[in-house]
Amino acid sequence: MILLTGYASLLGAAVVREFAEAAVPVRVLVDHVDEAAALAANGIQVVLGCMARPDTLVGAFEGVDRVFVLSAVGFDLIDVETGFIQAAVRAGVGYVVKLSNVHCNARSPYRTARMHAEVERMVEDSGLAWTRLRPSQFMQTYFHAIPSLIHNSELESAIGNARMAPVDIDDVAKVVYRLLTTSGHEGKRYTMTGPEALTVDEIAQTLSILYGKPIYLTASSPNRIRTALLNRGVASALADDIHRLVTLRREGSESHVDLSAHAAVGIQPTTFATFAQRNANTFYTITSTAPRESHAVYL
Repeated sequence: MILLTGYASLLGAAVVREFAEAAVPVRVLVDHVDEAAALAANGIQVVLGCMARPDTLVGAFEGVDRVFVLSAVGFDLIDVETGFIQAAVRAGVGYVVKLSNVHCNARSPYRTARMHAEVERMVEDSGLAWTRLRPSQFMQTYFHAIPSLIHNSELESAIGNARMAPVDIDDVAKVVYRLLTTSGHEGKRYTMTGPEALTVDEIAQTLSILYGKPIYLTASSPNRIRTALLNRGVASALADDIHRLVTLRREGSESHVDLSAHAAVGIQPTTFATFAQRNANTFYTITSTAPRESHAVYL
């Protein structure tokens, strides 16, 4: 049996869809009764439990030999994921797919990246078979800009002329599905990006075609984003960490293309233009009640 975590996130939900569409049995860990009811209604095996509380996971691991590890971003990430993985080891799980990000590095100025690196090291020392997957920025990040795209014809960016290689969440979900259902990926470390290194201006041009009107690029800065986050009540430590991430991207940290994960499992990478067309309804319909304010994309 395969156990999936992170269902509350876009990626976690996309991974569950991959299994459901393939009619492959899977168990999904959720910590809310309403999520459990919705999944169970669709014939998916569900277990209630919390990654941060190993004492709730005994039933979750019963009969499980493969696990996908995805938790919410937070400064308790190390405690949450190491506790969960230690529980998996005690339960006799054999293989783990660990999701982190492209910046994952023990010496990164980005605190979240350092935390992921510590968990990765723990997984590799745990005795479990493992695969590491490090995706770049998700294309779905641009959904956050929809109100401004619709109302102001504006895409706000803080990374200047730097290039990014965003990846479609659905591509990542397909890779996760194949890693968990096929062999030969044990001990592999995959970085995963989209097929193009694009400037934000090029992304704006693609969105202009989708909307049938010019989308203008508005320059922002990491400091402005940090201030906006603080004004919205985000904790200063998290705002500082997002500031560091934006600064890294501004310096070109995500400008490379790496399709090794796509190639390893035999799927075609999705271009940003294809992603935009496939999600045209989302780019239009979310905005019916959206506020007419600028929504920065935290690039």
